[in-house]
Amino acid sequence: MDYDKRALYYWAKMYTEQLKEGSDYVALNKTIEIHILNFTSITDTDEYHNSFQLKEIKSGLVYFKDIELHTIEINKFAKHPKEELSDVVKKVKNALDIWLAF
Repeated sequence: MDYDKRALYYWAKMYTEQLKEGSDYVALNKTIEIHILNFTSITDTDEYHNSFQLKEIKSGLVYFKDIELHTIEINKFAKHPKEELSDVVKKVKNALDIWLAF
């Protein structure tokens, strides 16, 4: 599955569709996509919520501030479909956890 390419494609489409022909680029707004996934796409981390931006590689400088993409991989939060509610509640640490748990 080429999820990474698909995610960027949809982000780019949403970003570019803001601009009408002849409009100035200043009319473009920051575009934030939130992808809620029922599969694992990012195998390099156990974190269920990942946030991505474009950064300069050496310094980490975020120069292109209009792109932001979040992935929420539900299966990393609730690893077992028949997990007891009490076990799920123990994982809750913030508002996003609460939303996912219930």
